[in-house]
Amino acid sequence: MNLNISKMEQFSKMQIECLEMMQGLIAYDKEESAKGKITPTNTKLVEAFIDTQKKALQAFTNLLEKHKPALQAIQEEARKKAEAERKEKEKARKIKEDVKKAIQEEGSLFSCIEPATIEVEESEEEPLLGEYDIEENDCDDDDET
Repeated sequence: MNLNISKMEQFSKMQIECLEMMQGLIAYDKEESAKGKITPTNTKLVEAFIDTQKKALQAFTNLLEKHKPALQAIQEEARKKAEAERKEKEKARKIKEDVKKAIQEEGSLFSCIEPATIEVEESEEEPLLGEYDIEENDCDDDDET
């Protein structure tokens, strides 16, 4: 759900300002026609439109104010989640960069390994046999003496 509170508030304010400008134009038309400079214009339809739009925008503003705290909480949660994902991606990128650097540096433990053989995997590893990864046949050499 992409509900940007500030954009909705800004839209509502802009609409109201525009409606007020329209009312100003109607008033100007009435003044000029009263002076006899122009013929009067029937503005009843425009006035009804302005009135209806103002009522609708007021209802919208009330609805927005009612749900604003919940919407802000949702936005904050989404922002935190996106930030955590960004940090995870940055961490993975840094690990890959460090592995490449370790392989390329002379004297590094990884300098003799081909770059293609080291991969940072996100898959699950096979379970270990106890605390150490010992295969069953590793201890057979000690029993034969």
